[in-house]
Amino acid sequence: MKDIWEKIENWLAINAQNVLSSLADGATDEEIANAEKILGITFPEDFKASYKIHNGQKDNYNLGFTYGWHFLSLENIISEWQVWVDMGEFNNPYSKPKKGIKNNWFNQKWIPVTSNGNSDHHCLDLDPDKDGKYGQIILLWHDDALRSLQAENFTEFLSYFSDYLECGGYRVDEEYGLSFS
Repeated sequence: MKDIWEKIENWLAINAQNVLSSLADGATDEEIANAEKILGITFPEDFKASYKIHNGQKDNYNLGFTYGWHFLSLENIISEWQVWVDMGEFNNPYSKPKKGIKNNWFNQKWIPVTSNGNSDHHCLDLDPDKDGKYGQIILLWHDDALRSLQAENFTEFLSYFSDYLECGGYRVDEEYGLSFS
């Protein structure tokens, strides 16, 4: 995890200082354990290792980072998750999931880790279907039934992002951060 973050930080230091400075310091073991208790889950080890390096971004939802989306702090993960939980039942409770993802509109063990500011998220899937993997990353759209697999785990998710940075897949905007080229 340290190697992936080093690549990301090095790229940001050269290309997007404002985005680099938006990254929060790492979370403590106590903060991670508190988030797990509130959410009623246990984070995968790679997720914990990442969040000990950077606890998401500081509260500037306009500044894109992971895949051009805001990288949520533990506090914001809990807040975004709570919004979904508070909505309760939906008129259309079923989604169109890809293989390995349960057929739910929302599942309380889908933990948001990014936000585009419109209630759409990349989520840790801590309750995968039988063909899925604990800790896989799925894409959850608030107004679309499609649920797609983005990565098999958090390490792969950040690694893909890091590789995409290095191959020129992003453009930098001083006001809005990173967005796809």
